[in-house]
Amino acid sequence: MGWAIVIGGVPNIWYFFRPQDHNPYVLAWFATLFILAAGFAFWVFLLEGAEKVVVLQPVEFKWYRSGFRGTTSGTVELTVGRVRLFAALGPIWIAAWTYLVTLMNAPVPK
Repeated sequence: MGWAIVIGGVPNIWYFFRPQDHNPYVLAWFATLFILAAGFAFWVFLLEGAEKVVVLQPVEFKWYRSGFRGTTSGTVELTVGRVRLFAALGPIWIAAWTYLVTLMNAPVPK
């Protein structure tokens, strides 16, 4: 995304919300997102990446809940199943998000 703006193929960031214009820089950005998500899923499922993520714990998931008696918080345990779930949903989410952005027909500010 930064290269496209710096090189001059895309005038500003808002053009990335219009893949239907078939700008090669924008399409390359969406393809890169999908390839990264698919690569992560490949690593998780075929190269034991989920087990490595659980052992190393690179992130901590927190949740917050507001209720009548105040705010409570806690952490969510990172399991192999959860890592695999999010890895499997990644490419599907990127494809669905790209489709929705195409349907949006966002106006580009001048």
